[in-house]
Amino acid sequence: MDLATVDRVINAVPKGWSIVAVTVPTRALRVVVEETHLKFRVEQLDPTDWSWRAISTHSGDDAWESLGPAIQDAINKQSRLREKIKLAQHEKRMAMIKAENPYGQ
Repeated sequence: MDLATVDRVINAVPKGWSIVAVTVPTRALRVVVEETHLKFRVEQLDPTDWSWRAISTHSGDDAWESLGPAIQDAINKQSRLREKIKLAQHEKRMAMIKAENPYGQ
């Protein structure tokens, strides 16, 4: 995928919404905000069709009130996935070691 396509996918938002934050290390997440700055959504990129899907919504009574919880939610989701990936990699290594030496010799 070339840089122009990546830029178009990352920056695609519905009318009336704008991007506040993007996290990419383990999976592409972003936080978008509605024009009124009252509703924030954490969205995840679906790599099968390069579309964004909302995974959580945060609303408040005052403008920008829900930005902190939305950012924290995205950080927590990113951290949990990173831990799951580490665990899966460890389990795969242990399975390979066991397959190479099934009798512990």
